[in-house]
Amino acid sequence: QQELGLAAGLLMENAALALAQLIQHLTDGPAGSIIFLVGPGNNGGDALVALRQLHQATPHRLYLWAPLGLPRQMGSPAAD
Repeated sequence: QQELGLAAGLLMENAALALAQLIQHLTDGPAGSIIFLVGPGNNGGDALVALRQLHQATPHRLYLWAPLGLPRQMGSPAAD
């Protein structure tokens, strides 16, 4: 990310958007439940941002499980 001059937050938002769109495509149908299993690293951050993006965009109930803790990188989209 430093080499290309792209901010980590922008990369995380883009990855999360792709994940959120895939989830919407795969769960197109009657409302149900979706559980996000996240870890404390950057991929966990991507999942948290995707969960935030889906919060208003899906009829499904969203659940979060972070047995190892949440991502701790302050200032990232995952912390918002």
